Amino acid sequence: MTKVLVIGIDGGTFDLIEPWSKEGHLPNISYLMENGSFGELKSTPLPLTGPSWSSFITGKNPGKHGIYDFVKVTSDYRMTPITSKNIDSDTIFDIISANNKKIISINVPITYPPFKVHGYMVSGMPAFDLRDDITYPKDLASTLPKNYKILPKTVYNGRNEEEILSELYEILDVQSKVVMDFIREDWDIFITVFFVTDVVSHWFWKYYDKSHPLYKKDSGKYKRAILDIYKAVDECIGKMLKKIDRSTYVVVMSDHGFGPLHGDIFINNWLAKKSYLKFKRNPLTQFKLLLHKLGWTMENVYKIIQKLGLANSTVTVSDETRQFLLKFFLSFSDVDWSRTKAFSMANFGPIYINLKGKMKFGAVNPGTEYKTLVDKIKKELYEIKDDNGDNLIEKVYTKEELFNGKHSDEAPDIIYIPKDMKYTANRYFEFASNKLIGKPHRDMSGDHRYNGIFIAAGRGIKRNFRFSGAKIYDIAPTILYLMGLKIPEDMDGRVLSEIFENKIEYNKERKYNSIKRKSSALSECESIEDKIKERLRNLGYIGG
Repeated sequence: MTKVLVIGIDGGTFDLIEPWSKEGHLPNISYLMENGSFGELKSTPLPLTGPSWSSFITGKNPGKHGIYDFVKVTSDYRMTPITSKNIDSDTIFDIISANNKKIISINVPITYPPFKVHGYMVSGMPAFDLRDDITYPKDLASTLPKNYKILPKTVYNGRNEEEILSELYEILDVQSKVVMDFIREDWDIFITVFFVTDVVSHWFWKYYDKSHPLYKKDSGKYKRAILDIYKAVDECIGKMLKKIDRSTYVVVMSDHGFGPLHGDIFINNWLAKKSYLKFKRNPLTQFKLLLHKLGWTMENVYKIIQKLGLANSTVTVSDETRQFLLKFFLSFSDVDWSRTKAFSMANFGPIYINLKGKMKFGAVNPGTEYKTLVDKIKKELYEIKDDNGDNLIEKVYTKEELFNGKHSDEAPDIIYIPKDMKYTANRYFEFASNKLIGKPHRDMSGDHRYNGIFIAAGRGIKRNFRFSGAKIYDIAPTILYLMGLKIPEDMDGRVLSEIFENKIEYNKERKYNSIKRKSSALSECESIEDKIKERLRNLGYIGG
């Protein structure tokens, strides 16, 4: 019987793993690389946890499954959190379960609410606390440790590193215990994801990277914070390997890579300067706009809050309080949508065209006007310079170049890639700064890259073989192939045939019997939407 063990290292990158493996810090990952095939794994066009893990479990691009971020941008210019109910596609959970293969899934992102599987599922983010609705079957939750956590609650405020690390180790420790309990069960595929590697890389990269502008020579023990978390994950991987037999295939992968973050891009300021985004003409908005230009911004106020030691409490305030505070700053409530042609919203600052028939107060006609505007903005993005006079934007794409499928119309109209990805568009507040480029909010010093990781080991797989060209869409069909199951023809990915010692043949099944679940809004999860938003804020993924 073929069994597959899939281990996710969220944000894992060979930029860290390879040198640390050579130095002997990661013996178990090193063992899998030496006895298997490995290569970089290209992430989704927006290299974020939400769309990347959704593409992993579907084998499809976001245009087909409908997940582009942790949030959906609505027609009335708001952001609502996504859950598993928004994945409008068959997944490997559905396919494997339909074939009576037993699944155990622990902490895979975007599996909340949990899927009804042939086996067990413990949801990953956006679930946040130990509740009876985070598992399938429901009564499984009562068997989990009472201190089981999915996401950290501690908010990084620039000087609480000990508290952050302590909670990350607590999360890793309890998750490891749960993984070891479940791995003893009978299963055909076991999937688990370690999210702590992503969190520690966001906040502690500045202590590791000597070239980082926030690097401190006296970084002390925090210099090893990322390495020590990776070592702890590697140790858990070693324990898992001891519990499987030699016939089990092992896959280690990440949803995206990681690298240094030097600054935030405030692209809405640029859009306003170019007159693509317009503000209301009323006295209050004009007064707030004047204050904004003079420096009354969330960025500057937050610096004061940090010095007063109040950063933790301000991030976790209620939505009502947050909306009240935002009234004193320039925000989307001050935008004149009837005159606005383009705006930016959500992670990595993709640009949306205010299209008639799609957006509530659309100002751009479909067809020629839309295409002319997109081409103009695309050209002008390439002309943006950084503080040193160098080109800030390396590549600009339209949604047609990146996505296809029934949800492709929901994609951002323009996605741009900053040079070396050392800068990212600010995701916290619409107009958090009055500059184009500013210091990373809350001292975040690391951020996502496209170069994730893929390692596969097992019988018939080449040993110590480096390959290239893998995409995150390829993992689902490769897993189905390993399990001897048919591969749906609408998957964008392919079986990674180059990793096998012998030539393989496979066909995508044209008459595959779909097991689609309906895509919906939060439905029964609506009562906890505010809590999901709060956790995403704490992690730095959404703002006001």
